[in-house]
Amino acid sequence: MDGLHTLEFQDFQYMGWSRLGFFRGSKMAGRLRTLVLHNIDWCQVEDVLEDIVAMDNLQTLEMKGVLDRFSEPWPEKSSCTQSLPSHPSLKTLRLSNCKGAHVSTLVRVFPNLREFTTSICSFVPDATDCWPALDHLCALHLSELADWPNNCQVHSLTVRETVSQKSSYKYLELLRRTSPVRLSMYMDTNKDCLSLGELERCVPRLRVLELSVIAEPHDLKVWLFDRLVPMLSLIGAPYLEIRLDIESDTELSQRTAEEVECLRELPLQIARNIPSAKVALHTILIQPLVYPQ
Repeated sequence: MDGLHTLEFQDFQYMGWSRLGFFRGSKMAGRLRTLVLHNIDWCQVEDVLEDIVAMDNLQTLEMKGVLDRFSEPWPEKSSCTQSLPSHPSLKTLRLSNCKGAHVSTLVRVFPNLREFTTSICSFVPDATDCWPALDHLCALHLSELADWPNNCQVHSLTVRETVSQKSSYKYLELLRRTSPVRLSMYMDTNKDCLSLGELERCVPRLRVLELSVIAEPHDLKVWLFDRLVPMLSLIGAPYLEIRLDIESDTELSQRTAEEVECLRELPLQIARNIPSAKVALHTILIQPLVYPQ
């Protein structure tokens, strides 16, 4: 397997960390680019980071913790974490179901990180220790980045949780701290959405705004033209990318001509209201409406 570039373990906790010991001195270790570990017990992390030292060309590391052990934190005993080896080749880190990792530890172990993705994680912030900049920062929930340090600028920021008016203060604070150039937002027409006009003063570097809108067909036209288009006219991003996820209980062929025309007119309406912006309506996903049981 000397030519192998990606290695993935589906259930790592039952294998034992010593199973990674075979990488030491092997040709494959120096050629691996991506390592994915599912169901990792966080008490194994220190041993794993020691074992993968031989992977001096590793660029992507993904670790997904055991779901029912979220209460077991990332080990932060100073005697151990201070001696963890550095992995300067790593550019992308993805963590899932991880609790209590110190940002300063991650910075020390992965000093040249460019992309960081979290899902169901919590972190202990540090006042000064952080990467100076990241190309991409992505989180499943806003709460995962609530205490993100304010000295790390981010080129591209994604929070997959729909942003509501209730969570707008924390969201805007995150934008001020990260100052993204590209921002990916998720909005739901059934919720009180964040006013996009507030982005102008919070994100002065913003150049690209990507919106994923979850909408039901019965209120689509009113929401798009009466609310979304006026809000977009308040921001200064010159590039807009919009994705519509439309929940519907009817097939596409049964949709009314008015609904279809509404979708066709959206880019034109935005162009009329924001003549300086370039608009790309990338995807329209129409899926069945799922009723709760």
